[in-house]
Amino acid sequence: MPLISEAGLREQLLAYLDRRVAAPEEELLAQLAQRTGATLETLRERLRRICLELVADGLLERSGPDQWRAVRLRDAAESPDEVLPGSAPYYSEQASVAVRANKYERDRNARRQCIEHYGARCVVCGFDFESGYGALGRGCVRVHHVVPPAQLGPGYRLDPVRDLR
Repeated sequence: MPLISEAGLREQLLAYLDRRVAAPEEELLAQLAQRTGATLETLRERLRRICLELVADGLLERSGPDQWRAVRLRDAAESPDEVLPGSAPYYSEQASVAVRANKYERDRNARRQCIEHYGARCVVCGFDFESGYGALGRGCVRVHHVVPPAQLGPGYRLDPVRDLR
């Protein structure tokens, strides 16, 4: 029987771990051997190497000595409160999931100065929320940076009229 490719092993490993919270290395070896027809001896070193590659890719993490856990990146949506349609739910009373996100604090005064200069109207399409929604829409508009903040660098001094719309 031909050996399964590295990509095939990665896929099989992630598919198995995706249905579990975590699994010991010996269980993973047994499952992969059963799924691929390969022997434990031929899989052991490949499994360790693949696990370390998946850790480097941010798809897997150690959850104990010789125990691995899938990082459920596919369940993350644009908002941490959203769940993508079709993403498989998983349940565990003891699961611990690390969440890392950047939250950028915006200066309300800079937003206010931008709106005072440009008005509460979209500079792209011209939509005025107050015209569309009445008093409820007064002052509602999304203010964006002309240049993404990540490209500005630390210590950049924001000019609300030049840098925001």
